Amino acid sequence: PSYSWPLSPFLTEVLSLDSSLFPTTMLTNDECCKTIDQYPNIDNFQYQPPDTIPILNKICLKRLQYLLSGVFRPLDVLGLEISQDVNNVNIQHYRG
Repeated sequence: PSYSWPLSPFLTEVLSLDSSLFPTTMLTNDECCKTIDQYPNIDNFQYQPPDTIPILNKICLKRLQYLLSGVFRPLDVLGLEISQDVNNVNIQHYRG
């Protein structure tokens, strides 16, 4: 690595920057196969992950989203209508 500033000996020691990133040699193909074969097979294993949000919370979340859209959508429309009103002096003042 190349650095544009000198590293202090303290940082080099604390962060182990003088040691190799990969301290051991890579496994051979045979060693990889042996390691993988040591783990049990998962044939015919059926895993059903749990719901991330329980059904009741999904219903509450949808209801909350619906209520929020009922508040913010009219404000969006109002803001658009006000911003397009070129005859209002007050609006022209805020538009710059």
